[in-house]
Amino acid sequence: MKASQLFQEAKADLTLLPDAETSLIEFCRTAQRIMSNASSNYTVTRLYQGTAVAFMAVLLSLISNFKFSLKLTRDVKYFLLVVAGYSSLMFASSYVEEEQQFWYWALTGWICYLYLRTCRRATSSFQFGSALCLAALSRIARRWNQTGQKFAAEPDIATTFFSNHPNILWILALFTYTDVYQRLKPLGLEGRKVNIASALYLPLTSFAFIFKAAFTSADAPELIRHTPLLSSLVGSVQSFLFFSKPDSFLLGYAGHCFMVPLQNLKQAGACNIEGEQIGRLHSTLY
Repeated sequence: MKASQLFQEAKADLTLLPDAETSLIEFCRTAQRIMSNASSNYTVTRLYQGTAVAFMAVLLSLISNFKFSLKLTRDVKYFLLVVAGYSSLMFASSYVEEEQQFWYWALTGWICYLYLRTCRRATSSFQFGSALCLAALSRIARRWNQTGQKFAAEPDIATTFFSNHPNILWILALFTYTDVYQRLKPLGLEGRKVNIASALYLPLTSFAFIFKAAFTSADAPELIRHTPLLSSLVGSVQSFLFFSKPDSFLLGYAGHCFMVPLQNLKQAGACNIEGEQIGRLHSTLY
């Protein structure tokens, strides 16, 4: 309002024109600051602090790489190339939304480097198959979820393929929980005779899978509707409290995390508790 008033007065008195121009410049700067904060309200001080922390992280990683050897190997050269590329792309305007694209290309380059380094040592087709498998897995990971803004509307595996093929989704989920069961089982029972404690791991992973299916049924029922076996499984557990399934899983996993170190202490003889008392505690909890 002040700038407009001064311009109106400057039409009659030209001596007021410099004051009107100064007032208009102040108004434009104020409007620019308000519009800039409306689109991106960044705190410049914190941006400087984040840049300093990132620089320290790079410096510490370089120190750890050169700690054991001062030789500039090919691995270190690739690491420096990735750091330089990542640092330069930090100044791109839309890089914040598409950061994952850089890491996808860095992974592809690393796979190519590993293949070229190993193929010189052996002529077996196993190296080519391994590189091809890694390349296929990286491609699947790249199209699993669309992230950022530029490709958010593009089709991907998680939202497009699995919504049309839910059976494949649940087969992969079942394989995942089976792998978790196989990894949990040897953790406390490796090299031991199978006993009652081995029955803990199967219901533990089963509760986790049932909770996953029930949660998916409540959040995205279209992924369960066309899978009759899972639909009947979820329907059979609807009578239980919804939060009893994660509670059962967490309690079972907590018992597993408590008993495995206790069993290791019992075997090593590093615990002051008498062996008879440990055995009684073990039989009580299991």
